[in-house]
Amino acid sequence: MTNANISVQSRSKNLKQETLRCIQAAQDWSVHRYKDHGPYGLEDRSRRPYRHHNKLPFQIERAILRIWVVELILFSKQELSGSATATRESSSSKWI
Repeated sequence: MTNANISVQSRSKNLKQETLRCIQAAQDWSVHRYKDHGPYGLEDRSRRPYRHHNKLPFQIERAILRIWVVELILFSKQELSGSATATRESSSSKWI
């Protein structure tokens, strides 16, 4: 046998073992889900997380949005009146 044949046989054996491991994992998963939740446990579930640990509190998020909206309105008014410059830095950008 040549080294090429041994390499192909080795890869084929590894692929078979990995496939069997995946099949066994799927069977274990389905058996546990069925035991825990009955037939409804095998239905698809949403992958959306239940909570976001880094999410800002609602009140803070609203306050930031209010500041940005006010800045946008003020900038738009200045731009329409012609008194705004292209390099204007808003106070809200200091927070970013």
